[in-house]
Amino acid sequence: MAIYPAAATAPIAFLNSANNQYNQVEIPLSAIYFTSRGIDATTWPDYSTYQSQVTPLLTMLSSQGYLIASPTALSGSALAAAGLTATATLSGAAGNGIAIQIASPSVSGGMANLTVMLSESYTGVTPATLSTVLGNSAATALGLVYDATTGTPEFPASFSGPIGSGLSLNIPEATDSTKTAFTLAPTLSSDATDAQSIQIDVTPASGSSPTTFSLTVSWTKAVTGVNLAGLTTTATNPFSYVLTFSGPSGLVPAASTVTLSGGGASGPASASLLANS
Repeated sequence: MAIYPAAATAPIAFLNSANNQYNQVEIPLSAIYFTSRGIDATTWPDYSTYQSQVTPLLTMLSSQGYLIASPTALSGSALAAAGLTATATLSGAAGNGIAIQIASPSVSGGMANLTVMLSESYTGVTPATLSTVLGNSAATALGLVYDATTGTPEFPASFSGPIGSGLSLNIPEATDSTKTAFTLAPTLSSDATDAQSIQIDVTPASGSSPTTFSLTVSWTKAVTGVNLAGLTTTATNPFSYVLTFSGPSGLVPAASTVTLSGGGASGPASASLLANS
C-alpha cells in the first residue's frame, strides 16, 4: 500500500458545529494522506476532537476532486517522518533482523496487535571461539547474550530452554551433564522479565565426535491491542526491552511485517512502521 500526500489549493477549513461553538478550524495539508484504506488525517493532533466532522468532509472533497493524492508516493525520510520509527535498543548491527509483525490495525482506534521477534543464529562455534562470537561482557556483546563463563569453556551437550530467572544460564558439558560447559548471560538486563524469556538452543554438529556446535538465541513478545501513541513512552512501550519508538503515531500502518536494518558503526538498526504500508 503506497502512501501519498494530499494536494489541494489551500488548507482544509470547516466550521466547527460541535457544542454550538461555530469556530473555524483548519487542517494543514501536511496532515492528510491517501492510502489504500482511503483518505487519512489521523496525524493531525486535533483529529480525535473533530473526527465526526472531518471524515465525511474529506471524503466529500476527495469525491468532488477538490482534494487529491499527490502523484509521488512517500518514500525514505518522508515516509519515516509520517509515522512511527522503531529503533533497536541493541547497538550497532545487533539489532538488524528484528522483525515487527503488525496485525489487525485499527485506524479509528489507533491500535494494532504487535509481535516483535529477534533471532540470532551462530554455526561452526567451538568452545575456543565462543567469546569471540558472542563477546565476553555486556559492553562487548554482539547480540542478545554474551559469554559469561568463569574459566575455560568446554564442549556442550544439546540444550533448549530460556535464560531463566537467574539471568545466567549454565549449559551442561557433553561428557558430564553435572558440569558446566559454558555460561550465557543477557546483554540487556534492565527488564528481568523480558531478559529471562530469551530462548537458547544449542545443537552439537552431527557425528560421533563433533568439534563444533550451533547456537540460536531468540526473543519473541506478542501484545494485542497496542495503543500506538503509547509506544513513544518507555512506561507504556511493551517492547522497550529491544525497541524504542519515535515520530507521529496517527498514521496507522497496514498489516505487514517490518524488519529493522542499517545497524552498524554509525548507529543502531531502525525501520519505519509504514515501510510495508
